[in-house]
Amino acid sequence: MVGGAAPRARGRWLMLGVAVALALLVVVGRLQQGDLASDRPAPAPVASTTTARPLPVTATIGLGASPGPQFATWSQLMVGDGRLWVVVDGVLVGVDPRRPIAMARIRLGRPGDFVNLLAVGAGGVWVGTGAGVVRVDPVTSRVVATLPDDNPPWAAGAGSLWSVHCSSERGPCRLLRLDPRNLHVTAGFPLPGPAGSLAVGEGSAWLLDQQGGWVWRVDLTGGRVARVRLPSASGSADVPGQLVIGEGAVWVLTSVESPTRLGVRVDLGLVRIDPHTNRVSATTPLADLDSGAYQVQLAVGAGGVWVEGQHRQDGQARAVIDRVDPASGRLRGRIETGDPNPAALAAGFGALWLLRPGADALLRLEPAAM
Repeated sequence: MVGGAAPRARGRWLMLGVAVALALLVVVGRLQQGDLASDRPAPAPVASTTTARPLPVTATIGLGASPGPQFATWSQLMVGDGRLWVVVDGVLVGVDPRRPIAMARIRLGRPGDFVNLLAVGAGGVWVGTGAGVVRVDPVTSRVVATLPDDNPPWAAGAGSLWSVHCSSERGPCRLLRLDPRNLHVTAGFPLPGPAGSLAVGEGSAWLLDQQGGWVWRVDLTGGRVARVRLPSASGSADVPGQLVIGEGAVWVLTSVESPTRLGVRVDLGLVRIDPHTNRVSATTPLADLDSGAYQVQLAVGAGGVWVEGQHRQDGQARAVIDRVDPASGRLRGRIETGDPNPAALAAGFGALWLLRPGADALLRLEPAAM
């Protein structure tokens, strides 16, 4: 019994020694691997493949308006009567889109004066100045009349000019039809309340109420009013409501409510109204745009609906253009303009047109590349 125990003890000690040796080998191996790993160079960072796409500029038109401080904060751009019309720093500039070059420059105020491009159509380009409403002949590019500004036009269409007049801030209000020759009122239609935006098309006048919750369609023959309720957050004063007709629909830029897990979020958004049914056919939240930015631009045409606004990322503000598909109402893309603030934007003549703040230039952009 005693003689047999000694070999078993020696065997156990031998097995224990082998196990310890193996453990030491594993530890040493791991330490060596760690040393080798520490000597290896760190992997190179992967270069980002997301880069800002350049604007698809096909032409740059010098305006020759000698931009002043006003240009960076107040500029306007409209399409009509075969030309593009720009107001900047008190100067009205007519641009021929076919060449494209600036064809006419008309100073309507001193540098720094507030000069407001009101409407284009009904035989004239209508500009608000301190002296009254100036009518410019779109063919000769000459001032042909300066009229009283009792009822300045808001829009042109159906051979007339159109305005809104309210007896007080809360109404009652009327849609006014104006004679282009003298701005005299030729007809008036009662409105449900104060309006913030007006456009004429599809045989009607379309008005967005000041709160951004309703669109009123006024029949131009009998004055009958059809009301369209918007899926918007009424009463949002930060959103500059706009209404534009084009691409087979009526488009409204306003605040919209988007459901979330915690409730409802309010964003800047685009609402599509079918003029055949007077119903909302699409709603497009534009959560990437700052809803508090005042200079938000809406343009419709050239195969798309375009919203220019301010996008904030990493504490920096950048002006961007969102493209919305007019058929589906879906957001299709976004491109940076290269400026911190939005500028005037318009669509027409198969292109998109963007004012370049501070550069005294108008850019023609290729819509298909956006």
